[in-house]
Amino acid sequence: MAQYDYDTNHTASLAVVEAVSTVADCDPTALPPLYDTIDPDALDALFSEQTAADVRPEVSFTYNQYDVTITQTETKLSVELTQ
Repeated sequence: MAQYDYDTNHTASLAVVEAVSTVADCDPTALPPLYDTIDPDALDALFSEQTAADVRPEVSFTYNQYDVTITQTETKLSVELTQ
């Protein structure tokens, strides 16, 4: 398992691609398009600054053979990966 933390100004879609490319040891452009797995705009909207402060979203899905779980607190966006 690997966990990557980002500040809340980071978009969720970019955080996923960066985390997976780091674990997979490849360039982000070598990964399949994220939109083949999940709608990046919807993902970013769910984890945007406009989400209510008392809401703690969590989303899990599989991307490039990794189980991805994204969570958010008031101060950080976390991406957890397992294979």
